[in-house]
Amino acid sequence: LVAAPAIESIVYGLGYQGIGYVKMASGQPLAYARFFMMITITPMILLDINKLASVRLLGLNMNSMQLGANVLLWMFWQASTMSTLVGLKWVFFVLGLLCLGLVLGTSFMIFAAARQSFLLKGTGAGDWVAQRITYLQMAFLPTWTAYMVLFVLSGEGACIAGEGVILPIAIVMDLFQKNVHGLIIWSTFWNFLGGSWNPERLAEERAPSRIAGLKVIENNAHPVDDEALSEGFGM
Repeated sequence: LVAAPAIESIVYGLGYQGIGYVKMASGQPLAYARFFMMITITPMILLDINKLASVRLLGLNMNSMQLGANVLLWMFWQASTMSTLVGLKWVFFVLGLLCLGLVLGTSFMIFAAARQSFLLKGTGAGDWVAQRITYLQMAFLPTWTAYMVLFVLSGEGACIAGEGVILPIAIVMDLFQKNVHGLIIWSTFWNFLGGSWNPERLAEERAPSRIAGLKVIENNAHPVDDEALSEGFGM
């Protein structure tokens, strides 16, 4: 929860000072600090997502494949950035794009499986957690898809937009995705569920009082005897 924003702050601070870049022989910039940021922060985010549910497809552990595809994704896109041959650049980009598709597809399956497991509880607490999982998905999938677009537009891709345009957009996206991700993980995974996405750990008799922002009237476990109450007041 702290490491990702801290690394981002350092990298973007370096970028603002003009540090974290080298110019290649072709004249294109190489953002080595940003590559370091992505190769360190993205596995943290995916590990958080992998805790939601275990997904298998054709007997394959998709959670593990997702982590491997993420490493290949950034390696291919870095190779695309460094390539001086136009054809080879886009070959590496397409390979990275395939890896991104695996990462996003697996994440979608994980979100769907986790959300369904809590909805099947048929309780208010389970519905609340399922809603938070949806928020995680909404913060994750669109922004990671947008990274691909930024790469194509940037000087590392087709050189359509300058760094002065790409960097502010990337900062806003990172502020939204990584920090919203951290807040939801903290409030749901740690604060509400106690460090486990297991729906069986939902303590329904205590859950309503732990849902922030909801006004819940809990039934008294010991009903009041109206007749005894009247006698106590001398009625």
